[in-house]
Amino acid sequence: MFGRDSLAAAPPRKDLPPICRRDILPPMKLHPRVLIVQKAQRELSESLWAIEARHRLTFAEMFSILAQAVEQVAKYAIRAERHPEDPSRPGGLE
Repeated sequence: MFGRDSLAAAPPRKDLPPICRRDILPPMKLHPRVLIVQKAQRELSESLWAIEARHRLTFAEMFSILAQAVEQVAKYAIRAERHPEDPSRPGGLE
């Protein structure tokens, strides 16, 4: 009864201020990668919840695992950024 379709079918209200009226706002155009990234975020979240439940991890343990994963991604991104000719070279070296 009050699903998404019933809200979308509602006629525009003229008593609302212009910023709230759907009939005068142009449709938003999303970058093509937005939906891909949102899907990946959902899949990652579902996987993380499954891992947390399967191994009965605490918040601190889960946070530690995620921090280590982010550190690894950042490490290689920094290497590639600082030494594009030799990304295997550690980022802290000149």
